[in-house]
Amino acid sequence: MTHDSFRELIQREIDGDLTSQELVLLKSHIASCDDCRREWEDYKRLADLFGNLPKAMPEKSFVKLMEPDLPQVLEKKRRLPRFFWPGITAAAALVLAVSLSDFWGLFSPSRPENIEVEQSPVVQQPAPEERLAITAEGNRPETKLITQETVKEKPAVQVVAVSKNELDKVRDQTGVKVEATKVGDATLSSAQNGVVVVTVDSRPTDVKVDGDNVTVVVAPDRQVEKRDGSDVRIYGIAGLGDQGGGEKTVTFTDEQGNVIERAKVNLTPISGPLDLNISRAITNAHKADPSSQTWAKDPYQVVVHSLKELGFAPTAIVSQSNELSVVTVTQDDHKYQILLKESSDGFWQPTQISRVIQPHNAELIERKAIAYLADQKAKGAIHNFGEVYLMERRDDLLKIMVRVERKDQSGAILVERSSYEFQVIRSSTGDVRLGDQVKVKALP
Repeated sequence: MTHDSFRELIQREIDGDLTSQELVLLKSHIASCDDCRREWEDYKRLADLFGNLPKAMPEKSFVKLMEPDLPQVLEKKRRLPRFFWPGITAAAALVLAVSLSDFWGLFSPSRPENIEVEQSPVVQQPAPEERLAITAEGNRPETKLITQETVKEKPAVQVVAVSKNELDKVRDQTGVKVEATKVGDATLSSAQNGVVVVTVDSRPTDVKVDGDNVTVVVAPDRQVEKRDGSDVRIYGIAGLGDQGGGEKTVTFTDEQGNVIERAKVNLTPISGPLDLNISRAITNAHKADPSSQTWAKDPYQVVVHSLKELGFAPTAIVSQSNELSVVTVTQDDHKYQILLKESSDGFWQPTQISRVIQPHNAELIERKAIAYLADQKAKGAIHNFGEVYLMERRDDLLKIMVRVERKDQSGAILVERSSYEFQVIRSSTGDVRLGDQVKVKALP
């Protein structure tokens, strides 16, 4: 068994989910492997820390109140997020840990995480049923070259498809860094999301869109064998986000219709302040709807009518919060908060999208931010903290929003919403850590 296999056994052992044979196998391994034993001990400590967090009742939402009347719309298995972090299960707590040594020493240079990037293998000759007919029907959006770079070693992948907020995958699989600002211009979408495709020693010659299915035809470069290295090209596909978010299937084929690769791209909104183009698109939608004079003065209705412009799928669930200026949107088990601002004439305009950071699928640097809050709680700087929202993520910055409980001098518990801004530092080896300085600001 590999170390990854034993890591899985460690997580399952914390949750009491191992068979007797698996438990014997794990104990035998950690008795002889120092790395796995340290990791098992670290996970035990972290599980105990998060297991002691108090439970709290979930916040009431409009959707929850209406569930009995909407059995055809809301699935029974949908989970409503909780306000304050409860005693979460060990498995959920474990994924927060990079290792406990990093957890308690967040701001000191840490050893490489040894993250293995799973790469798609070079595709061999496809089976006959994997042939795709390319017709002249359907929508054909424009592709725009974002950047092109020659790399010395040929990447293991031939093609890659990602969303605008998954650009790190391009760097991991090809070694080429993509700037998010250039992607925004290339995808030409009124919504926040968009699709980016990468080709190695080839280029797209045609793109066809049929609903949520996107076909990209690629042709190989000429005289590739005579060239040193490989050409990696990154393209943006214009306008795919204009139909709203959700999952898109991107199929790469050659010019004869043979399937090279298929990829699932989930278009989700990007956390951060809304840019001018999105605000303008929402304003234009208001003007185009004669009834907007009524709904544009209700923050909840503004979000309902602006899902596409905000980058959500039409099936996203919108619910009211306890605050007039904050509306909650749930899509694909992800929870977002939309912050709105009222104009002088009483119309509401979205200004910020923030996403709940979920422990089981958070990025490494996001987990370190949550670990920082847990460390603050352990030191007594804060009494407790609630759900953590990602407000903004850049290469050099991470900004989160969280409700924290603090004790005043009399011992009374005060709850306030605060933002924490961290500097993100990336080493030459690709390791990331949070900077020493943290900017904390109380939010209204």
